[in-house]
Amino acid sequence: MKIVEEIGEAAVLEGLAEECCELAQAALKRARVYRGLNPTPVSEEEAKAMVLEELCDVNACVCALWPHTDWF
Repeated sequence: MKIVEEIGEAAVLEGLAEECCELAQAALKRARVYRGLNPTPVSEEEAKAMVLEELCDVNACVCALWPHTDWF
């Protein structure tokens, strides 16, 4: 069963918005690690993993909404 049919398009769009916000936060965290000017306890590897995880979550939402999208 398709996730959109199970929980509805609006709920998946809400999830997409949330995941986009989390991706933005992860990208900002990684930028802080790169610059080293605003210290964070996250290592470069952890920051990279966080961005990848959130990017995958965004991709999952996009694929649920538009299953024939091939943007990666």
